[in-house]
Amino acid sequence: MEYTIKFALYEDIPRILAFLRSNAFSNNNLVTYLEHFKFYFVLCDGKHINFAIAEGDDGRLYGACGYVKSAMQNGFDVWTALWNVVENPYGIRGGEIKKFIVENSGARFAACNNITKETIQNYKRLGYTAGKMNHYYRAAEKSSYIFLDIVHKQIEHVEKTDYKLEQILSFADLKNKLRIEREHKPFKDWWYVERRYIKYPWHKYSFYGVENPNGQVSAVLVVREIEHLGVSMLRISDCLGNYADLAYVGFELQRLMDENDYEYIEFHCFGIDHDIMKRAGFTLTDENDNNFISTHLEPFRKIRRDYYYYSTEHDNFTIFKADGDHDRNFLI
Repeated sequence: MEYTIKFALYEDIPRILAFLRSNAFSNNNLVTYLEHFKFYFVLCDGKHINFAIAEGDDGRLYGACGYVKSAMQNGFDVWTALWNVVENPYGIRGGEIKKFIVENSGARFAACNNITKETIQNYKRLGYTAGKMNHYYRAAEKSSYIFLDIVHKQIEHVEKTDYKLEQILSFADLKNKLRIEREHKPFKDWWYVERRYIKYPWHKYSFYGVENPNGQVSAVLVVREIEHLGVSMLRISDCLGNYADLAYVGFELQRLMDENDYEYIEFHCFGIDHDIMKRAGFTLTDENDNNFISTHLEPFRKIRRDYYYYSTEHDNFTIFKADGDHDRNFLI
């Protein structure tokens, strides 16, 4: 008995969707709505898709794994997404398909920001790094809250600096002001930024530039508002550029909160030093925090879950909320 792991072709889409719908993804919008699936996984040439499949010599699919590219040019990275392996007579495992993608896609490294806690050791046995994402928040000073359940207020003091936080209103202005470094992992080129945040059909994103004392934009926060019962919060979905300079814009983030009456700001991330986040005014949620910060915002539910990641890199990489197929409504 033999099986083959290979990259899928465009004509494999119906088989892949049928496989995923019948195996744990029946109510996931990526497999329910073809336009959602195509946005993330179909390449510009219309012939290939960013998916690998495991096929037995009986012609059946036993596994599939998608991946999202961070750039169209050489030196891209990938995030694996929407994977599943069913019980099979060949001993095929999900890690085997992901390893095939890592070794054959041409990517420098691969990561995912939504693995299960139970699989962490599996990824470590493959030689990868795996662990828990950090969930930071900064609450506004209010007498009552809609999103949050605050038992004790913990609002970090922030210092005013010469750094500014200014909204960037056009893609042309964004490209003119920020230099994207290829050395960053993942490397997100302008094709990715435009497609993921400017042309994204289902959410509206905004860009805020971190302007240093010399008037240069050293980093950009990609954010979006989420509303519930007439109250808004701000999610930081991505950070482009030199994220170390976030340490100097805590006062500006507070100004942004005050001007827009946000109940809080949140930031799911990994790879940014905790001291930077603390100086930026953020508090880390953990099992010892009595304050309840929901992670289920669309639609809003009082549910908190931890998110776990893997990375084929061991150092000098970041993972953010919108990486891969995330920062979207998952269920139909």
